[in-house]
Amino acid sequence: MDLHLNGKVALITGGASGIGEKTAEFFVEEGARVLVIDLNRDRIEKTVRSLRERGGEVQGIVCDVTREDQVSRMTEEARAHFGTIDFLVNSAGIGGGLNPLETARREDWQKVLDINLVGTILCSRAVMPILREKKSGRIVNLASEAGVSGEKGLEVYAASKGGVIALTKSLAKNLGRDNITVNAVAPAFVHSPMTSYLTPEVEEKWLRMYVIKRLGETADIASMIVFLCSDRCSWITGQTISINGGFSMR
Repeated sequence: MDLHLNGKVALITGGASGIGEKTAEFFVEEGARVLVIDLNRDRIEKTVRSLRERGGEVQGIVCDVTREDQVSRMTEEARAHFGTIDFLVNSAGIGGGLNPLETARREDWQKVLDINLVGTILCSRAVMPILREKKSGRIVNLASEAGVSGEKGLEVYAASKGGVIALTKSLAKNLGRDNITVNAVAPAFVHSPMTSYLTPEVEEKWLRMYVIKRLGETADIASMIVFLCSDRCSWITGQTISINGGFSMR
């Protein structure tokens, strides 16, 4: 199936690792031009080099998504590179590990809120005028199964992703008149740097809760993100799509 993404411009925060990196790879395979946004310069350079070796037209930008000034500069640099932005993928995020609220330090869980929720807000706000000017575009936000159903020991992380889900719905209502769709994907546990704290014992325990007896891989999520950016999904907006191997069903 041709997704008709050739020449389109995708900006991906958290694009140098995990789900974001795999999403960048899949966009390149579809012929899109890609902006890899991340905080780690070394990871950006490695990812950009790899994607260019695959034939991708790719640029990297260092940005802390919690800093409004840096987000504004990122948007300006993106337009300088490719002239426009068609798709925003808000993939930058942290998990914080299994850290119950009653023992978590304020500075730790504040960082989770700042990156996962505030960062998504700031990046969306920065790109919205570009998409409105074009009267088209896509925003895809990374939520989580924890934000849909809650998760013991991940209370603040779940709250941050629940906020992303509410933001997704509200932005969809705001931007729909301009032919801009806004959706979220909500993965359950996925093998990625963010879940590297999982021990084999914990993973074996959690696998009992999945109908499909494996945890997710980054490709499982990235494929849906890219699909949501295509014209094949032009009448889908304000939705949170769970990708969870049957962990929960609605």
